[in-house]
Amino acid sequence: MSWQPLHRETTRISFGRRSRVDCERQRALLPLLCWLAAIAGPPRATARGELELPRRNPRARLIQQVGLTEITVEYSSLAVAGRPIWGTTVPEGRLWITGETPAARLGFNREVTIAGQKVPAGTYSLLLLPGRDASTFVINANPGLSETSTDYRPERDLARVTVRPESVPARERLTFLFSDFDGDGARLDLEWEKRRVSLPIEVNTRAQVLAGIAALDEAWRGYANAARYMLETRKDYAAGLDYVHKSLSLKETSYNDWILASLLAAQGRYTEARERAERAFAIAPGVRDASLSDLDIGRAMAEWGRSARRSASAPRTSTKTKTTTDATTNPTTPERSRAAFHSSEAPSRSVIVVHVEGEIERAHSGQGGGRGGGKEDEIDGSLKGRGKDGR
Repeated sequence: MSWQPLHRETTRISFGRRSRVDCERQRALLPLLCWLAAIAGPPRATARGELELPRRNPRARLIQQVGLTEITVEYSSLAVAGRPIWGTTVPEGRLWITGETPAARLGFNREVTIAGQKVPAGTYSLLLLPGRDASTFVINANPGLSETSTDYRPERDLARVTVRPESVPARERLTFLFSDFDGDGARLDLEWEKRRVSLPIEVNTRAQVLAGIAALDEAWRGYANAARYMLETRKDYAAGLDYVHKSLSLKETSYNDWILASLLAAQGRYTEARERAERAFAIAPGVRDASLSDLDIGRAMAEWGRSARRSASAPRTSTKTKTTTDATTNPTTPERSRAAFHSSEAPSRSVIVVHVEGEIERAHSGQGGGRGGGKEDEIDGSLKGRGKDGR
């Protein structure tokens, strides 16, 4: 191997006659190689040297479904390990975090009742004040308690329950378990060494089920509102009919009957619309929807009746209708005779009301444009005198 000096203080190393490495290029690549080594991390031999060992006090998690409520307990399962526990390792009269740090956690996905006190859904610290003849469970709103001497705040207690300890066969590991439960409540037991303390928990299953049933009873209104939206805003009458029939299958009211009648009229099916409006009008006033009035239904029924009679008597080959000023023969196109709720978003339906008022006024006063004083009598007479055919 020979050394040959080069210009610009560059040295070239020759390995025999075939291989030569430029030192300048090596120095240029050095920062890149260092960066790659840094992002690669430590050698795998270091990772293999890590040893995972079991915890001295393993964590435990208990889940129990009680009625519709899910109760969760998370804690550290301490060992007796030959020590005296109650009164020594766990001193009497001193608040204990029920395990080792962090404190045992008690969680509910729905509101529960503990010793007559309502506890909202959430996760809480479960503490214990041990005693020989009586022990007290404490439910604290801080779920991350680690030391009762520094983190605990009595004003954040949600419930306190004093119970009587029981003697049980020896148990090496601190354990929580549900020894007894039904659809209305459960008993959460803490057992360690030769002692058991139990926390009674009541769940509100009956009230929750009844609330669910009540919500189901109101599902009809959601479908009815969807049908009304399709009628007034989207003008999608086929979709509106689908929604209103779903509403009626759950519960029939004057509200969804009236929406169905309005949808039928919007499709030009005036005879069916009038029949359905009569159903809405016949429902007892005590259960009639407050947004509907007899006057609105009466006007629509009178208009739909006239439109149905004109459709039945008009020649089928003619699509044009002669316009006159007589109140009894004044024609109305299907667009003008569609009846529904009064809304600024539905100008064609507001025209219906104005048109009918004008007819009633002209029928009483004999002139157009003015407001007559007998339109209510006209509507009432129309409703009271109609027969099965709607005349």
